Amino acid sequence: MIVLPETRVRIRKLIRDLRDQYPYGPVPALLIETVANSIDAKATKIQIEIDHSRHIFRIVDDGTGMTREDFTEYHNIAAQTKVRGMGIGFAGVGAKIFLDLAYSVYTETRSADFQGASNWHFEGEVPIWDPVSLEGLVKKSGTGVEVRYRVEDDKEFNEIEFRNAILEHYNYAIAPFGNLRVWLNGDEIRPQKFEGKTLKSASHVAFRCSNNPVTGEFAVMNSALPEHLQGIAIVVKGKTIIRWHFNQVVLHPEMVGGYLRADYLISAVTTSKTDFNRTTPQWRTFVSPAGKKFSEWLGKVGEKPRVKLSSELDEVRELLEEDLDRLFRMEEIQQLLIDPLQSILKKPTAIADPYGQERGQEVDGLQRTTGTLGGIREGEGVLTAGDEEGVGLALNSAGNEQVSMVRRRLRGGIRLGYANAPDDLHEAWLDLSIPAVMINTGHPAFSASYQMTSESFHIVRCVFDVVTESKDEQARASLRHKLFDGWVKIQAQ
Repeated sequence: MIVLPETRVRIRKLIRDLRDQYPYGPVPALLIETVANSIDAKATKIQIEIDHSRHIFRIVDDGTGMTREDFTEYHNIAAQTKVRGMGIGFAGVGAKIFLDLAYSVYTETRSADFQGASNWHFEGEVPIWDPVSLEGLVKKSGTGVEVRYRVEDDKEFNEIEFRNAILEHYNYAIAPFGNLRVWLNGDEIRPQKFEGKTLKSASHVAFRCSNNPVTGEFAVMNSALPEHLQGIAIVVKGKTIIRWHFNQVVLHPEMVGGYLRADYLISAVTTSKTDFNRTTPQWRTFVSPAGKKFSEWLGKVGEKPRVKLSSELDEVRELLEEDLDRLFRMEEIQQLLIDPLQSILKKPTAIADPYGQERGQEVDGLQRTTGTLGGIREGEGVLTAGDEEGVGLALNSAGNEQVSMVRRRLRGGIRLGYANAPDDLHEAWLDLSIPAVMINTGHPAFSASYQMTSESFHIVRCVFDVVTESKDEQARASLRHKLFDGWVKIQAQ
């Protein structure tokens, strides 16, 4: 009998590799992941304890508990009961993120039809879990976890750092923002709110992105906020994923905070829960309307540099806008889908047509244009490439779809504006409330280009920097190369 070689999995290395995805250490990852699992279990109360004398970390919730199947799957590294898009603990990580660093992990759960407990630890290179008697961590329903950590790790289990980590990652899950209450060594953790004598202005916001509700609050204070409250928190299923200013220039960023709750972005959250996959249709449907709301609010509370769309550089602006519009109408540039602006222009648009003489291809993201294929008139409109969730069409000579190119109103086109902000480090930024790419005429780089009579090149370079800034460095370099190549072609015409 021939024995075929088996593919082996090094579990310790697999856990280390999983842990390396997080921008913080193993102990914060343990805390953040176990709380995420409690939130997924619909817990309203979480008790966290650190027993320094026995070197035990304990977390107990009052959630729904695990079924027998859940409990068995819980001990697998890639739990099948955790599905992306269903909860913030979708990766099924929990306490196993610390399993290779602990002496053991005790887990106890009680649900409507099951109760059980286990002791989980490594024997050599293999993790083993044994069913054991319940110790009584959970009184009615819920799950409790005890991690017996090494003596040398005790200093990492710091109460102050734990409290700060809870507020940094779950401030907007805790009542009154959410329905969760959390205790640490018997002391209830209260969320930090935008109120009191230091509050200058606050506004509640509510809007929809592709029919998905987004709610939250923007606030500006009279003094600096704690670092973990600065910026707008994008909150998904109770977890703060990122804090961001939507690439808007803020006069006093340390005084501006708030949050936006957008649970529908769950499928765009990365495994580490510390960022979004910014190429997904879900993210693209969110960032423009949310950024526009924030930008408009900044203007109302006086936290934006004063801007204007006309100046002594009007002639330069108008010429460049015409050329940039031509650039972003080029087939190879439209396929990049990087025009972030929301102005409405009539443009040649790829429309599905069984008698069309052009070729096109399906792309992620769509928008509904005005009119119909028969002409611009009242009607339901037609679908083409855009920033909403779904599949649209884009012109592509190598594509398999028959299309016709007709002029329709589309979101797109580059508008330019000027802002004199000498204290700001940005050479340019995207003002989503206008919307326009704002060129900082107070920046030394602009002054240098003006003295060298090369301000046109400086402005074009700034535009390309702004429209590609959400990409990683390698993708950004490639996109800038394609944009400049297209610009050269435009200028040669």
